[in-house]
Amino acid sequence: MNFNANYILLNMAASIKIMFGGAQGIGELDHSASGFLRSFWALLFALPFTLSNKYSEYGSAVSSGETNQTISVFPYLLIQEMASLLAYFLSLLVLYSICRTSGFKHRFPIAVISLNWSSLSMTILSFPVLVLMGAIGQASAILPFMVLALMIVFTLAMFNVLRLALEIPVRSAIIYVFVLSVFEIIAYFKLLELAGL
Repeated sequence: MNFNANYILLNMAASIKIMFGGAQGIGELDHSASGFLRSFWALLFALPFTLSNKYSEYGSAVSSGETNQTISVFPYLLIQEMASLLAYFLSLLVLYSICRTSGFKHRFPIAVISLNWSSLSMTILSFPVLVLMGAIGQASAILPFMVLALMIVFTLAMFNVLRLALEIPVRSAIIYVFVLSVFEIIAYFKLLELAGL
């Protein structure tokens, strides 16, 4: 599959519009069958940013004694990233089940494309904030507020993506976001637990 910077930037720009409630962003995404497959590459493009954050987390976890010091950085990063991706893919299966039973199955591919590109956009947009959070350290009084603010922004972005991509009412979107978020978080930590982290 051929990619160029313009294609990536166009889909990211569309996803940013969607995350901020712009319905026109849906029509600007590549909805083709190849566009569906290409959207998963957005997860790969996000890897340098997510690995950098996880590397920073590893240093903090080792210095504070939160993780086993015998585990080296590469296995730690690999396990963390695999758990994160697997939890995400499992949440997509849950979304498919919900869409199928709710009569939105035909909108599922558009939701996946939107979620994939939004994931890349959100990862890049939040990267400076995460770097700042790592720099100020665990002891800072402002850190919990920054974490909370980031969680709210992520949740609102996901709410807009699901509401607009699936064309569902606000109440349904709230329920979908809650179910998917809780499932993905639980799956992520269970997978880490199974891996011994």
